[in-house]
Amino acid sequence: MDSFYVALTHSAEKDLREIAMLAKDYFQLPDSYRRYMENIEHRILSLEHFPLSKRICGTNRYSGAEFRLLKIGNFIAIYTVDHPNLRVNVMRIVYSKRDIELLIAKLCAEQLR
Repeated sequence: MDSFYVALTHSAEKDLREIAMLAKDYFQLPDSYRRYMENIEHRILSLEHFPLSKRICGTNRYSGAEFRLLKIGNFIAIYTVDHPNLRVNVMRIVYSKRDIELLIAKLCAEQLR
């Protein structure tokens, strides 16, 4: 089985930086902070092997892109899979209590631009 290339959008990179800043303030010990961030990275990179194993939570009716969710502790990574190009596009990494349906609707609207 081929492995997929995992890419983060600018929004996902910004989300990850914000998570890192919050985690740094939260964890008192540098090792705890490092392990926490490594876990997030490991979970995102796990999409290299089985990106289609996560559930579809929405579809862009114009492009046909299927949005999938990856649970990472208190966060959720929203991503799409470009199967022909063996690419996973992580669109956002957000707190799991956010309105995910609304966020996906916004992502669909952004793809139209």
